[in-house]
Amino acid sequence: MKNTFGIPIIPENDKERLKALYRYEILDTPPEGAFNRIASLAGKLFQVPIALISLVDDERVFFKANVGMPGVNNVPRGTSLCSLAILQEKPTVFKDAENEPCLLANPLVAGSFGLKFYAGAPLITSDGHNIGTVCLIDKKPRDFTEKEMEMLEDLAAVVMDEIEIRLASIKALRAQQDLMHIAIHDLKNPILNIKALSEHLINGTAEEIKEEMTQMIASSADKMTILINRLIKSAQIETMEFALNLKKEDICELVKEVVSENQPLALKKQQKIIVNYAPECLAYIDRFWMKEVFDNLINNAIKYSPKGKSIEVTLINTNGELQFEVKDEGQGFSKDDMVKIFRKFSKLSSVPTGDETSTGLGLSIVKTLVELHKGNITVESEGKNKGSRMLVKFPELQTEEPELQTEE
Repeated sequence: MKNTFGIPIIPENDKERLKALYRYEILDTPPEGAFNRIASLAGKLFQVPIALISLVDDERVFFKANVGMPGVNNVPRGTSLCSLAILQEKPTVFKDAENEPCLLANPLVAGSFGLKFYAGAPLITSDGHNIGTVCLIDKKPRDFTEKEMEMLEDLAAVVMDEIEIRLASIKALRAQQDLMHIAIHDLKNPILNIKALSEHLINGTAEEIKEEMTQMIASSADKMTILINRLIKSAQIETMEFALNLKKEDICELVKEVVSENQPLALKKQQKIIVNYAPECLAYIDRFWMKEVFDNLINNAIKYSPKGKSIEVTLINTNGELQFEVKDEGQGFSKDDMVKIFRKFSKLSSVPTGDETSTGLGLSIVKTLVELHKGNITVESEGKNKGSRMLVKFPELQTEEPELQTEE
């Protein structure tokens, strides 16, 4: 990248800054009304011929909105003054560019373009990254007051709000599309099963197999219900159409409740659940959603483990955090599985061992819910058919470490 300023223009955190920029999926997108109107308003408000909304990429600056420079969508990062403006949180202002030593070699100033005045306020993301600017350009020197700087900062904040709204809309639309696709695919088989079995019953099936067919219809209906409920939960989380209802809860009691509800499934597969817990582990959680986390992990261990195996569930509090662990002797995960294990709709190499239903949504939901509780989840597996270990950590309230008790 050719730098015409004679000073460093790449911030130390540029790698993380670019990641923040890319998550908005806005580079190289067509003009949009909201951004065009803000740029137009900026030009009129400050009475300048050129007003831009810029996004600073790796080697170029992309203009999401452009008033006064028709036909120009990108400029090199090494020559754009916006590259300087993202280096600080406050607006960058050059009242008379010809008198700025760092701009003497800049082609926008020294060349035919004749830039004399520049003011750019950074677009600052919620996690503190400067991804671009709202900037004003004039071909004659001019003053720029403190009040005008504040107004430009406000416009930049409005633009950032629009970018966040745009991203939320993209996520919502994508969630709806995902729901439609997975619903069409995964609901097709149980619907066809119900239809075929119903036709057999209507056409006169032998009495001795009517009960079996009825049970098969009920099983197909149950699979549809499980899938629909999982899709609804995934959509709620994806679009953030819920708020955590945090209350002080005894995590030990919640884990025991989830284990109890999953015992019939384990007994059906002759599996044994061993529970190690420290009693009265207290934490601020949303009980409904944290139960979804525990249930999913324990249910998965049962679902993907062969008959006769053991599943170990452990809850302890250590150094101010709770650790919830589910360890199984099941199919484990391959290296390829480990890369995509928490991705939505991922198809992993493991398959249910008892004709259970799998949607490809469970672990992505778990990861999101754990992170919303300010925690983290990790997975360990030595390879295929070597079992796995799921570990969830999140803050807890009490600091004493009670004696560990064991149940079978």
